[in-house]
Amino acid sequence: MIDRELCRASGMQYILDELGPLTPFGEELCRRPELYRDADELRAELRRVRTLMEYDGLAAFTRELDRPLMCMKDIRGSLGRCAAGGTLSLLELFEMKGLLLALAEIVPVYRAHGPLEGLSFSDSSPALALLDPRGERRRSFAIEDAATPVLFELRRRKRDVEAELYKTQDEARRAALRLERESICAGEDAEERAICASLSAGLRPYCAAIAADCAAVGRLDLLLRKAAMGARWGAVTPEIREGDIAFEEMTNPAIGASVAEHGGRFVPVSITLSRGAAVITGANMGGKTVALKTLALNVLLAMAGYPVCARAGALPPIGGICFLSGDAERTEKGLSSFGGEVVRLRDALRAHRDDSLLLLDEPGRGTNPDEGAAIVRGMVEYLNECGGFAVVATHYDGVAERAGRHYRIVGLRDMDAEQVKRELAASSMPGPEIIARHMDYGLYPCRPSDACPREALDICRLLGMPENVMERIERFY
Repeated sequence: MIDRELCRASGMQYILDELGPLTPFGEELCRRPELYRDADELRAELRRVRTLMEYDGLAAFTRELDRPLMCMKDIRGSLGRCAAGGTLSLLELFEMKGLLLALAEIVPVYRAHGPLEGLSFSDSSPALALLDPRGERRRSFAIEDAATPVLFELRRRKRDVEAELYKTQDEARRAALRLERESICAGEDAEERAICASLSAGLRPYCAAIAADCAAVGRLDLLLRKAAMGARWGAVTPEIREGDIAFEEMTNPAIGASVAEHGGRFVPVSITLSRGAAVITGANMGGKTVALKTLALNVLLAMAGYPVCARAGALPPIGGICFLSGDAERTEKGLSSFGGEVVRLRDALRAHRDDSLLLLDEPGRGTNPDEGAAIVRGMVEYLNECGGFAVVATHYDGVAERAGRHYRIVGLRDMDAEQVKRELAASSMPGPEIIARHMDYGLYPCRPSDACPREALDICRLLGMPENVMERIERFY
């Protein structure tokens, strides 16, 4: 299962929470997403998603399935007991009938709209016939009087006794009738248990197929939600192939929603990664963390068989994703902030493989800048010689030149400084929020030898740092 913290930090949990599967089987798949380990299985899943996303009749297909999907109940426990030789209760038989009726609606609709590759259902009509012998398709379930001659006679006698009990006023006779009714009810219960045992034995050969159908329903339910996700967020199915990781105009719905709440606009991120290390540079406030989270989200989506939130995406199979923030602490083990960071970096570097993606957000900032820069340069040089993919976000100088690729955050490069000053003077909104609205968080490729952008001075000036302080700062620059 995908690490819960990575799911939350990347924004994938936001997407999963918005999907809304209708069945308990689909909810379970959504709640516990897994990365595909087999590339062919992943490609097959993405083909299924793409087929649905491109299907003109998807809206009608979804509408026809929604009601029976909502009627599905998780009875896998009952199926397991029945398969193991247990006897189902009347309540369990009622739930079994409801599930089989829902399947009887789902399967014809699914087949009529064209089955998806690798997703099929069994014929459960013989099992349904055991619980609905008249073919009335009613949701209720009861053992009929005519189920067996013995039951028919017991219930006839019970009705007669109850009718006489209702009429008679003689207390001695009423007492005798009550005893007779108890005896009849005991016999009725025993006969009903025998019938339940017989029905359970009749259902037993179908239990494995019904359980497989439940799993198929869960997959179909989730596939429909994946297709709807594609329409909602303009997502596309990525290409899984060997080579670079490449995304064009990635977005992150979780971050986008937060930015929109503050009147901003999410700037799409494009990136291409070769094996080795890439470095993203930019000033603080510049969106390096946003770029890393957006990349992590879309790689997770791709490897879990979801559409990616991008205009286009292609990547090789990725077996593991690790995302570390530079300010992580391990205080629960008595380590300092920097000590905790070193432990996490050590573990991540040891676990880095040919098929993994390692994302490091501002590593080394827990110590002094000279030592931090040296540590990050060494790590980037090492990662650039490894077979896997790594991206390091930093504002340290001399790091990018040791990487295979270098990206900069656009930041304040194209900002209209005078316009920002006017907004800062006229607005009661906090200054950093106004600057953030003018910040361009997009990436642009540059040479590894290019120095980190120096926008901190501009930010200090825009936010009204005293002029006599600014003069001294500029002298040290």
